[in-house]
Amino acid sequence: MRKNSCFWGTAIFAGTLFLAACSAPKAFYAPTVPAATTEACAFVKINRILSPQYLGQRQIVYRSSEGTLHSSSQNCWAEPLARTLDRQLPERVSLIVKNRPLKTFKSVDVSISRLDGVLDDSVVLAAGIKLNGLKNDAGDSQAPDFYFVGKTVPVKTGVGNDKFADYSAAVSEAMEALAQAVANIVVK
Repeated sequence: MRKNSCFWGTAIFAGTLFLAACSAPKAFYAPTVPAATTEACAFVKINRILSPQYLGQRQIVYRSSEGTLHSSSQNCWAEPLARTLDRQLPERVSLIVKNRPLKTFKSVDVSISRLDGVLDDSVVLAAGIKLNGLKNDAGDSQAPDFYFVGKTVPVKTGVGNDKFADYSAAVSEAMEALAQAVANIVVK
């Protein structure tokens, strides 16, 4: 009886490992990181970045041509895209702004309502940007400024026939467009 239970226990364990290996991601992608600079840059504080829940998972989420969201278990981000945005957006904005004069404000809020697309078509970015604690040239407080950013980035087909690498490159371009929009808003 003991030999039978060991056999079945080993068989179940091996089957679980096999199934886990079949569903494990096969490829990881990351948006391109902005080039570092040795120049001093003004740091633009982004207070918070709100994003859809699907950007908080590691699986790459994309839309079918009919608009339905899909999640790829085989192709994942190196880290959740929401975390990448939290890390990279202030850096990207600061690199664009460099040493240009900035408006007087406390912080920036970014609310992303959409950052996804169709694999062979385009990536769509839709976001709202708000400047908090804005002051005019005389130092008087102003009502917060609100802006909307909408950008469609075509997915360019690469040489390697990797749809997800092409999609990742388009997401990187959309992130750069968002950083450019924030930079344009905070510069005087």
